[in-house]
Amino acid sequence: MPRAAAPGPLAERPVSTVATGAPVWDLCGVGRLPVPRGAAARLDPEQALPALPPHLGRDALADGYLTLFTALDAGPPRWRAAAMMLRGSDAAGRLRATALPELARTTGDPVVAMWAQQRCDVGGSCLAAAEHWARVEAGNLAPWAALLALQPQRREELIARMAAAARFDVHQHVLSQTVLEAMPAGVASYLQPAIWIDVIGVEAAMPMPGFTGLFDHCREPLAPGSERMQVCAAIAHTLVERSDGWIGVRLGLRLAERSYLGKAEAAARRKALDTLLLPPDDLFDREQPLSCAGAARTRALVEQRARLGELGALRAQAAQRAASAASGPR
Repeated sequence: MPRAAAPGPLAERPVSTVATGAPVWDLCGVGRLPVPRGAAARLDPEQALPALPPHLGRDALADGYLTLFTALDAGPPRWRAAAMMLRGSDAAGRLRATALPELARTTGDPVVAMWAQQRCDVGGSCLAAAEHWARVEAGNLAPWAALLALQPQRREELIARMAAAARFDVHQHVLSQTVLEAMPAGVASYLQPAIWIDVIGVEAAMPMPGFTGLFDHCREPLAPGSERMQVCAAIAHTLVERSDGWIGVRLGLRLAERSYLGKAEAAARRKALDTLLLPPDDLFDREQPLSCAGAARTRALVEQRARLGELGALRAQAAQRAASAASGPR
């Protein structure tokens, strides 16, 4: 977390010239310095920063976060909500579980409503947050699933709302997108990959709505042509075809093989989905983890994710891998 008192900007602390031939790291926007003693030959950016002198590593990253949070806290509701998601509190120090639902109630932003539901306290505040999310995004299957997990006694009503939904969207990429929009120019480029890693980690850890009640309702065998079969098939189709992330598709395929897809076809689609989950080969340059080329590479992948969404970015990366394999070595 950012320190209360930040030192001067990095530009006031130039890096010494390095002798020719000595092993060095390039710090994008700062200069070159000897590879720190004891550092491994290949590191990810977030592993490399602690190996640097504090004013270039640990403290500089804290200053970068402080600069980012200052920008987010001064921005529109979604920016302020993003700061709470990353920091755990609002600008005044109030815990996220209290401050975020209050912010959500002042705006019709469905993303803020979803974040408030994901980070609510157990009990009544979670129910209120889920109900608010469903009000502001009624065409999304996800808030109705969240409500079903909280109120299983309303199963028939809520499953009908899920069957009528047009999409399943958990806005998996929006935190990255928001931080991209807010990132101040003053945050040194070599620090940013570590920040992006943290942001994507927060996104990956966001809880999914519970689906136990739905799968209990759609338990096999489903009578062909029955109303229950039709409802379960409609929900499965939305999850498979109109999810913004791979988890929604995978859940949909489990339900689809009970309702409208043969098991062999569902298995083939599941296998095709699994091929998308390979990590990008070039996320980092681990020999120069803090270089401008490495920072640009990481940012490009974050921008792709923000532009296309989680599933769209995975498909684009898979297509790029296939094209590279087809072209062969040059």
